[in-house]
Amino acid sequence: MKDERTIDRKLEIVGLRKAYTPKVVPVKNISLSVGAGEFLTLLGPSGCGKSTILRLIAGLEQPTSGQVLINGRDVSRLGPGDRNIAMVFQSYALYPHMTVCENIASGMKLRKTPAGEIQQRIQEVSDFLGLDELMERKPGQLSGGQRQRVAVARTLVRRPDVFLLDEPLSNLDALLREHVRAELKQLFGSQNAPVVYVTHDQTEAMTLSTKVAVLNNGHLQQLDTPEQI
Repeated sequence: MKDERTIDRKLEIVGLRKAYTPKVVPVKNISLSVGAGEFLTLLGPSGCGKSTILRLIAGLEQPTSGQVLINGRDVSRLGPGDRNIAMVFQSYALYPHMTVCENIASGMKLRKTPAGEIQQRIQEVSDFLGLDELMERKPGQLSGGQRQRVAVARTLVRRPDVFLLDEPLSNLDALLREHVRAELKQLFGSQNAPVVYVTHDQTEAMTLSTKVAVLNNGHLQQLDTPEQI
């Protein structure tokens, strides 16, 4: 069987549109693609449609028209659990009754990942994100930045077809934010899966991305490398 890390993964959105009312249309016919190992940042001001696009990719909302394709398969009408995506929200979405270790392992256990592999993946992300001393604590015993690191760790261990990140560094302190930002692109690149990252922080977009999509009022204004942007 082919190792899952060697499979080339691809995300495509084709003519994606989301209209709540005739006058409220946050996403207006967006088309773009993200290949394996590519890091696409959706950049723009509040209300430009970037988080709505992320939710459409995740299956948290249904498009008015257009398609979301993962590895060539149309997943536009599938629920989030059937898309093999992993998402980090601005909020932490951790289980309060579980330890850090249990939170990180929860998604893999649901997918019946072998116990030895679970432990190996947890140790890898714990070493990188500095979580070793926190593994037996529960979310209520952690700072905001620590909870955010756990949420990022839970995403990294999943090895999904697509990573979706909605401003995951927003609650980290400045020093840790700089460290994680410097390593994040390399770490996600090693997962060999498309990454879609939402931010309004231009420094983050230019530091992390292989491609940047500049959005305004629901329109894709520019799609290019950070250097060209």
